Amino acid sequence: MATAELSDLPEGRVLLVKTFEDFTKMPGDSWMSVGIRDYLTSCLRAADSLRVVSGTTANAQITSGGADFTVEGKFQHLGENLRVFINLTDGSGTLLKQFALTFPYPDNKEFFTKLAEAATQILGIADSKFDQKIIDAVRDATASTRAFESYIKGREELRKYTPSILAPAKRWFDDVKRIDYRSPLGYEGIIDLHTFLGFYNRQNGLPFASHFQAAQQELVEMLRLAKPAPLFMSRKKSKVTAKPKSQDLKIENKFILNNIAYLEAMTALDAGQNEESINAFKRAVAFLPEDPISWYYIALLEGRKKNTAEADQAMSKARLLNPCIRRP
Repeated sequence: MATAELSDLPEGRVLLVKTFEDFTKMPGDSWMSVGIRDYLTSCLRAADSLRVVSGTTANAQITSGGADFTVEGKFQHLGENLRVFINLTDGSGTLLKQFALTFPYPDNKEFFTKLAEAATQILGIADSKFDQKIIDAVRDATASTRAFESYIKGREELRKYTPSILAPAKRWFDDVKRIDYRSPLGYEGIIDLHTFLGFYNRQNGLPFASHFQAAQQELVEMLRLAKPAPLFMSRKKSKVTAKPKSQDLKIENKFILNNIAYLEAMTALDAGQNEESINAFKRAVAFLPEDPISWYYIALLEGRKKNTAEADQAMSKARLLNPCIRRP
């Protein structure tokens, strides 16, 4: 899944955000090691010319060359306050800026506003243009640190990318909605959960339609109940466009868009419309490069057109993603 996330990021200098150190190790605080990292990552991805990576995307991006900038730090729980130290270093390890943030904790909005302000300053030091609306959307997604904590715990379950995540991840995302039903976070988590499971089942020949239907129903509920803001894990919009019915719901989830294109491709294929089918399959892999079935069909259709090089390339991608790929 890291490949799909990396495909959304702009080309340019790399900014690595590391997991934060839990300095005081008070019970109940450990979630912030990932939570602060992910929050800053989402804010920093407002940049137009920085490739901001963390977690699994960092593992996929960073090889031997390292990063142009690194953000790391630690946090301390001091009575009723939280203190967060953030270090920004360049590629040589030289400290460019240290931030020391102190604010009441838990359930104080300054957790979000001060971290967002630090992210804005980091982008300024990195000399990167950015979209302030993305930072504002991340900052305003919720004012509850308890809701954000449940969201992060649900995300950690989701990142296991196995079918067993359905119950535990959904439990955390439902908790977000219980604490702050106006926040898009809980809805977005459930959307991502069902779309991943739908994609997983489709690749393994299992029933998948119900998961995509559940995701789209959750999207409708989010648009009806949540604050009017982009999804929390803000990403640049894809250059690929889907059919009008997907735009009506303002869908930005790549799994949903991939599935819409996949279903369009299969419908065209069944109707003998090979050109329309291959174009839809190409939209499917543009939304989600980790889709071996669509790559497989592209290979078959390119082969029918005697485009040997294109067919071989698509089949190689399909086999790389799934060595046991077969026609569904």
